[in-house]
Amino acid sequence: MSSDKSRTTLQDIADRLGYGRSTISLALRNHTSLPKATRDKIQRVAREMGYQPSPLVSALMAQIRDKRKSQREQIGIVTRFDGPIRQVKVSGHYYQLLYKAIEEAATDLGYDITEFPIRKETPMLSGKRLSHILKTRNIHGLIFFPGGNFFGDKDFPELEWEHFSTVMIGYNTCLTEHHSVNSHYSYDIDLALQHAIRCGYKRIGLTITEFMERATDFGWSSRFMLYQSRIAPEDRIPIMHFNDYDEVVPWFQEYRPEVILCADNGPIHALERVGLSVPKDAGVILLIQRNIEGCAGVNPFTDEVGRASVELLNSLLQTNQRGLPQFARNITVKGSWVPGASFPEPAESSAQKKTGR
Repeated sequence: MSSDKSRTTLQDIADRLGYGRSTISLALRNHTSLPKATRDKIQRVAREMGYQPSPLVSALMAQIRDKRKSQREQIGIVTRFDGPIRQVKVSGHYYQLLYKAIEEAATDLGYDITEFPIRKETPMLSGKRLSHILKTRNIHGLIFFPGGNFFGDKDFPELEWEHFSTVMIGYNTCLTEHHSVNSHYSYDIDLALQHAIRCGYKRIGLTITEFMERATDFGWSSRFMLYQSRIAPEDRIPIMHFNDYDEVVPWFQEYRPEVILCADNGPIHALERVGLSVPKDAGVILLIQRNIEGCAGVNPFTDEVGRASVELLNSLLQTNQRGLPQFARNITVKGSWVPGASFPEPAESSAQKKTGR
C-alpha cells in the first residue's frame, strides 16, 4: 500500500506544468471551459505521474456541488463602471478575460454572480445603500473588480464590512485593507529584463503611462530603476512616461534604446508610422502579452488572477471570515515568457524559454 506521502497531488501536477491548481482540477474533470488540447495535455501528464483522485475527497466535492446547485449562493462583483462589464466601452480584452474567468470559476464552485456597477445611478451608489441591497439579497461574498476612475469620491464606497467577505483585484484603489489578488508585476518585468540581458543588450528602455504606473502599484518602474542602479551610468535610459503613443518617438530618437519594454504594442505602431522598424531598429518586449501576434513578452495569466480571486473568496466564505482581516493577504500570479518576432533571441536562449526564466 502506498503512503500518503507518495500520492501525487493536484499541486504536484500544477508545479510540473506551470498551471494553477484550479486549472488542473478543471482539466481532470474534463471541464469544457478549458481548450481540449489543454485538457488532454494535463490528463496525459497526470496519468504519467500516477495521479489517482481520492474517492473520499471526490465524493465530498460532488456532494458540495450538488448542494450548491440547489442553493445557488451568489457572489457580488462590485465595479466602478456605469453598466455591466460586457456592455461598457472601457471594457477591453483584459476586463472581458478577467470577468469570464471569474464567471467560470464561480460556476464551477456552485455560485451565481451578480454585478453591482456603482456608477449606474446618479448620485453614485453609496456604501450604506449598497450594503443594504447586498444584505437584503443575502449576498455575503464580494469581489471588487478593477477598472474605472478611482480618484476622490469615485473610488469604491465604504461598506458595512463586518457583514461581508471581500477580495480586491488590482491596486487602483484607496481600499488597501482587504485580501487581494494581482499579477506579479515586479516578477514579470524582471523576467523581461532577464531575457534582454541574456541576449547581450545593455541599453534597455521602459515606456509607461501614469494609469499603468498606478495599475501595477509602481511595480514595473521601481524594479526597472533597481535594475538601472546596477548598470553603467551611460547605459541608463530615462523612463518614458507618456499619454500618447506618438510621444515615444522623440524619446526613442534621443536615447536610441536597443530594447523597449512596454505594456502593449502601441509603441511599435508609433515607431512604424515614422519609418522605423521593429525589431531592426529596436527590439520590443510586451510586459502584458495576451495573444498579440508577432510580439514577444510576458503572459500575465489574467484568467488565473480571476480564478484565484474566486478560490480565495470561496475559502473565506467557507470559513465564515467576514469583515476587514487582521492580516490582509495578497496573492500574486507570476507570468511566463512568450517568444515572438518583435524580440528575436539567439538559438542558445531557446532552452531557457521553457523555464520562463
